[in-house]
Amino acid sequence: LISDDRLPYERMITRSRWAKFLPWQHEETARECPVIFYMDGYTVPINTAKASNLFREAAKIIKKHPFGLGQYPKTGSRIRGMASGLVKKGRDTETNINITMTWLEEQPDFKDTCTVYLNRHFGLDPKNPKYQKLSSYFWELYSQENGSWRDQLLWCYVVDKFQAHPVHLNKKIGRMKDLFQERRDQMGFNGHRYALKLDE
Repeated sequence: LISDDRLPYERMITRSRWAKFLPWQHEETARECPVIFYMDGYTVPINTAKASNLFREAAKIIKKHPFGLGQYPKTGSRIRGMASGLVKKGRDTETNINITMTWLEEQPDFKDTCTVYLNRHFGLDPKNPKYQKLSSYFWELYSQENGSWRDQLLWCYVVDKFQAHPVHLNKKIGRMKDLFQERRDQMGFNGHRYALKLDE
């Protein structure tokens, strides 16, 4: 499940993010999958017995988590620094980033020190009502398509706002490379540097 052209969004990336954050709204997926592991298109699960066992263990931990959410934190990152980096690397436009950052700065509960997560890999329980509420709130903001199309900025804020405290998979399970193999040569749009194509 990657994207659905029938979804009422202008940006293709918004349609792809629907499947990423709201898979519980896809009836068959939610029914058949006790835990869902999302990964970006340039990554694959490592096909080893060790990885299979780690995924099973991660699924058990995620099911027990209050929000049914397991992620890898991006150590040392802050929202303002990430926003600036996205523009410098050509991964979003300055205009879009400024719209999102202005909105965030206006929120009384915004904290630049909230934990930033690596959203290219994470696990979730599609039946967890707290995750459903959290992701629905995030989607109400993100799907307006009037700011950054990168999801990390708003996701960091929303996860902190809900005090979700995702289980840190690096502490409970192991390193990302123990579970996922990244194929950087398969990253689209010149390594995700496609800011100029954003609003075409």
